[in-house]
Amino acid sequence: MLEAESELWRQRLHWDYNVSARVLMQYLDSHTLPGYAVLEAGQVTGFVFCVYEETKAVIGDVFALPACAPMEDRRTKSRRRCCATFLSC
Repeated sequence: MLEAESELWRQRLHWDYNVSARVLMQYLDSHTLPGYAVLEAGQVTGFVFCVYEETKAVIGDVFALPACAPMEDRRTKSRRRCCATFLSC
């Protein structure tokens, strides 16, 4: 997920997100980053996390893979939406 987000930052904003991603991985590895992951068919397709500042929580990041957007099925011409499960990290 962080690789996909890093690539999006690079393409759209011409910014290297890799340093930030490495810091996030350190927090994830130490299990000290509160947040949620979105699972679709057993695969992580999005996430959100927050950081605490004194007495409040501030959203740190929200990201979802573009493939999770509503899509049109060409065979049925109907729209389908993601069925996602939120898991606490």
